[in-house]
Amino acid sequence: IHCRIYDNYAGVGDSTEGGGVLGAMDGKTLIIEDSLLVNNSSRSGASAVRAHGGSLNMVNVLIAHNHSPEAPAVHLNGAATLTNVTIADNDSGVLHNPVEPLPLIVRNSIIYNNGWAIAVEPGSVVEVGFSNIEAGWPGPGNIDEPPMFRDSDTLDYHLRWGSPCIDTGANTWAPNHDVEGDPRPLDGNGDGTAVADMGADELLLQYNWMPMLLHR
Repeated sequence: IHCRIYDNYAGVGDSTEGGGVLGAMDGKTLIIEDSLLVNNSSRSGASAVRAHGGSLNMVNVLIAHNHSPEAPAVHLNGAATLTNVTIADNDSGVLHNPVEPLPLIVRNSIIYNNGWAIAVEPGSVVEVGFSNIEAGWPGPGNIDEPPMFRDSDTLDYHLRWGSPCIDTGANTWAPNHDVEGDPRPLDGNGDGTAVADMGADELLLQYNWMPMLLHR
């Protein structure tokens, strides 16, 4: 919780998986909340998050600019729930390949501008709702539109005014704050109703933003 994990490499000896986080072993549960995983890499497994047979729960997480020649940014073998997660500008997206039927639940999230968005194998039971998935995904409230980040090249993943991800999430699933601790939901489009945004960040009704990834 409240972690910034960046510039790591998993590729030496037996440690080749999970450039940022490796966990959920032996049926355990891996929880990642209010955190950033940026510019990590691995030789295999996953460039950012590798969760084995246990379960994964991610809430308010930014996963960006992670790289691997042959692995996704997020690789899951067990049940997983992703809520208000932004996965963008990685070599690839989310791979779910459980050995038995297990759920992958994606809510209020953005998976965009990766080599591919979501890949599943037999056994994966996928439920995606109120999320922005590149190339589209069936489910209530889902869209496929450029998310309009402020400046992804400088790791500023705040949403711009007019982003299709503003006020298009579902309050039912949203946490009461975003990745930076700002309140959620807010009325981001000015229609008088506070609705959660998609992704890790909630648009603040002010003009003085700071980059989501601050000084290293």
